[in-house]
Amino acid sequence: MIMLVGGGGFLGLNTARYLLDNGEKEVLMVGRSGIRTPSFLASYANKQIKVGQGDILDLHFLYGLIREHNVDSIIYFIGGGGRRGLYHSINSNVSGINGLLEAARINRMRRVSVVSSEAVYEPNRKHLPCTEDRDLPVDLPQGGVGAAKRILEQICLSYAREYSLSIAILRPPHIWGPRGEGDEGKPRPIMTEGEGIGGGGGIIDILFANAVAGKVSEFPSPGMGQRGYVYVRDCAKGMAMVHLAPKLKHEIYNVSDGELHNLRDFAKAIKEVIPKAQIMFPTLSAEREKQEALREYPTMPIDRIREDVGFTPDYNLSRAARAYIDWLRKGEYN
Repeated sequence: MIMLVGGGGFLGLNTARYLLDNGEKEVLMVGRSGIRTPSFLASYANKQIKVGQGDILDLHFLYGLIREHNVDSIIYFIGGGGRRGLYHSINSNVSGINGLLEAARINRMRRVSVVSSEAVYEPNRKHLPCTEDRDLPVDLPQGGVGAAKRILEQICLSYAREYSLSIAILRPPHIWGPRGEGDEGKPRPIMTEGEGIGGGGGIIDILFANAVAGKVSEFPSPGMGQRGYVYVRDCAKGMAMVHLAPKLKHEIYNVSDGELHNLRDFAKAIKEVIPKAQIMFPTLSAEREKQEALREYPTMPIDRIREDVGFTPDYNLSRAARAYIDWLRKGEYN
């Protein structure tokens, strides 16, 4: 059985759906608090989905769970924790991984897959493509996530090489799409009433939620700088394909759509579905627009994951926007 540590989170839930839809008989979803099963997993609840509630730092709990459910591989989804500071970033990413890797070694598990981040590539002053074989810069990224993920990766690589464990490190960019449900049983986007739209991980969710609700989205920034995004269903698919592959040629994989998008691209995709959506950007001079258009992140090529496991994204931006809007409107997970 595959154990999904942090399986009740955004990416964990979507990966569980992909695994079960594609033939896995059961998955074990582990979280410190209870895991709520969203509507898109309802048909599997209390059947193929097993739940373990507890702290993986408690080795008695962890090893007992592995034995009870005959776990043969692990996907580690613990998130960045960046908004809560460096202590929480490092604690959430690093504290639990040693026990998991040691359990994998002792139980001779088939594979451990660990979710990292595009943040490990920063700073990238030469603006080089973020290929997996690039040497990472010596100076650390700003903020806690990139630093924590770098530490996480080094621990994993050390275990892989010391004990010949099959470990896959998965690096996604910003992930967006269906997240789960609120207490009232309706889709729950990341949205704060009365809040102006600025930056942050929830900006795409706010943009879509406002469009569906008929609210205005007014951006203080021009929204022209491009960066990597990946629709959550594609991200879950790529990660599952790497985890399930019989053999891997490499230890690190980008999981992306291989493209760059800006907020204006998202606005255009939304208006293809909701023509009356009110999404406003500030008016700029021609010179300023030219400068803003040059503000973009490097690409995250996906040649390696395509060649090694056959991954190709199912969703371009237009199809993903339509699917997300359908889900927000009707709870349909397409």
